[in-house]
Amino acid sequence: MGKEKLTVEIDSDLMARLRAAGVDPQAYVQRLMDRKAADRTSATAKQAEREAWRRAHDAELASYDAYIDKHGLWCEGHSVV
Repeated sequence: MGKEKLTVEIDSDLMARLRAAGVDPQAYVQRLMDRKAADRTSATAKQAEREAWRRAHDAELASYDAYIDKHGLWCEGHSVV
């Protein structure tokens, strides 16, 4: 995998604190960006799974909705405590 250069300006006080804490800013930013990209990919995949499930079960869901429209819910008219 190749690399690309990214220039980031950091407040000098923050940079001093990072160095004092032993933090490698370049590695830290890389980890944050990796995590963010993974989160985005994961969220996109989950959304696609939800949409696929919905399409696969659309007829059953519509049938259930029609049944409820016609017959109502089983608990209608009952006191739910």
